[in-house]
Amino acid sequence: MAEISDIANNITRSLEDKKTELKPMIKDLKDVRKIYMELEQTFLDKKARYDSVCVGLESERSMIESECDELQEECLREESRYHYLICMRGISVR
Repeated sequence: MAEISDIANNITRSLEDKKTELKPMIKDLKDVRKIYMELEQTFLDKKARYDSVCVGLESERSMIESECDELQEECLREESRYHYLICMRGISVR
């Protein structure tokens, strides 16, 4: 019985020593976790703003490209009309 009691006391003492040894590390870990959570929240907020701006810019770019395509088509039609009129004038002068 005394031997089992000694083993139990040794185990208890060993656990207490380990707890004492780990206590500062656990405190540091809690502090680091708190800083991490704050940084992660800041990151997520900024990422959400970035994504929102990206969507807006992508939409604006798409509208500008569409407008450019329409203007280019109009320019090609007018150029074709110009050449047609030049040809018609040449025919009518003869």
